[in-house]
Amino acid sequence: SSAASEGAAVHDIVGHFVSDLADLFEASAVIVCLYSGRNGRLVVPHDGLLVRHDQVRLGPALRFLEGYDYTDVSADTLRSRDPVLANGRDEIAALLTANAPDDGFLEAATALAAALDIAGVALLPLWAGSGPVGLIIMGRAAPFSDTDTDRLVRIKEQAEMVIQHKLLEFSREEASRRSRRILEA
Repeated sequence: SSAASEGAAVHDIVGHFVSDLADLFEASAVIVCLYSGRNGRLVVPHDGLLVRHDQVRLGPALRFLEGYDYTDVSADTLRSRDPVLANGRDEIAALLTANAPDDGFLEAATALAAALDIAGVALLPLWAGSGPVGLIIMGRAAPFSDTDTDRLVRIKEQAEMVIQHKLLEFSREEASRRSRRILEA
């Protein structure tokens, strides 16, 4: 939030946010996906993926997940606005299977969850205005508790406010550029 109020670029804000989430929830993996204004796809921006593990061993799965188009992952979750939590191997396997749009994603996500010994997964849809703007995917070695759920909801709401603020800031800047072009013409 402080990075956003200081006028930081979106990728800087995302990088701080990912790191803060990993620290706060002792997460082994955090992925923040945002909709790209250019093509309407849900992608991982620069610094939007953090994994605390020997990344050499996870290389192929990480490269796949980092470059993946997340638009079709968790489409129902995005529409519902509600966080989805899965605790334990069976719930996590069911969540991955239900939300994987293809075998490649399922294989990479399952490999990452197994290698990191993930026992809890959270999917947090991010909304601004009347539509979804992003998705947070977090995994950690401990299951998520009810207290964690409350904290996740508060953090989700704060992230949505920051995103809404940045979107409004971008809209004002874009309108100002258009006005200058019209006046200069």
